[in-house]
Amino acid sequence: MSEETITQATISSWGTVPTAKQVPRPPIPDASSPLVQIRLLASGLHTLVRLRGTGTHYSASTLPHIPGTDGVGLTVPDNQLVYFSAMMLPAGGSFVEYLNVPRAAVTPVPQGGNPVQVAGLVNPAAASWMALATRVDLSSFKSEEKKGFSVLILGVTALSGTVAISVSRLFGATKIIGVGRSASKLESLRQDLDETIQLSMSRSGEDNTEWTTAAKEADVVLDFLYGPSTLSLFRALGTEKSVQYVQIGSSATPSGSMEFPADVLRSKDLTMSGSGPGAWSLKRFAEEAPKMVAAIAQGGIKEFPGFREEKLTNVEAVWAGSGSGAERVVFVP
Repeated sequence: MSEETITQATISSWGTVPTAKQVPRPPIPDASSPLVQIRLLASGLHTLVRLRGTGTHYSASTLPHIPGTDGVGLTVPDNQLVYFSAMMLPAGGSFVEYLNVPRAAVTPVPQGGNPVQVAGLVNPAAASWMALATRVDLSSFKSEEKKGFSVLILGVTALSGTVAISVSRLFGATKIIGVGRSASKLESLRQDLDETIQLSMSRSGEDNTEWTTAAKEADVVLDFLYGPSTLSLFRALGTEKSVQYVQIGSSATPSGSMEFPADVLRSKDLTMSGSGPGAWSLKRFAEEAPKMVAAIAQGGIKEFPGFREEKLTNVEAVWAGSGSGAERVVFVP
């Protein structure tokens, strides 16, 4: 009797395109095992997945590497629909038809949850969710004097920034200012935002954005860009305004660094932090995951209509050709 084989995406050398290979199906863990087997239904090609595939991200260090950080599937043998994280697996990864993951990394998907939407949205939703849940002091906004808070999303037109609108509302934000470069994308988000600001950059790369009063008085800044616009916003903030700033992404700065003058820190009431694995623990992520999954499945986080489903067997061509544009890929078996 021949051994059952399954499709698995594999990166053999950091920075190369993954290839689809046939590998033996892993054995099914017994009921007493800390692991459970998942039959994959959907897994997103997130920005983090691509970054881990280069070998430069601190969360990926083992070759061969299976890309993919999370997904949705059915447990074996009881066919329960679940979301799972693959971040705790030494070699990756969720781009495989069957995989064994820690039971602690598995979250049931509520009835009616769309596997593609959950698989595609948990990762971008986690960017702002974990920032607000673990890096922002929300207790300061729950006094009798101050009910609710305002959030400025720097980089609102990217998927993570767009999802942050819904997430911020769920956490109690009463005013949301969305900041981005694309006028058309800002216009499409206008009904979900209280205010929009279009970034303005000079040919030399300097930020000339006109920051509004609402932007200067924001309580929380969620920054997905990090670069000249971040510094420009900091300089515009009021000197007596307490602001909680969370650095989440650096899409505007490929190097991930920028000049940060000391006088900005001395002249503003800023509390600065970053959000990502390490700034919060995977255990804390596991605690928050059920809430995120429920919010997506039940409509608290708006569905994203732009996901493109691709077969896992086509991973090489898709990875090489999809780039980092607005088109979002979710792999299915």
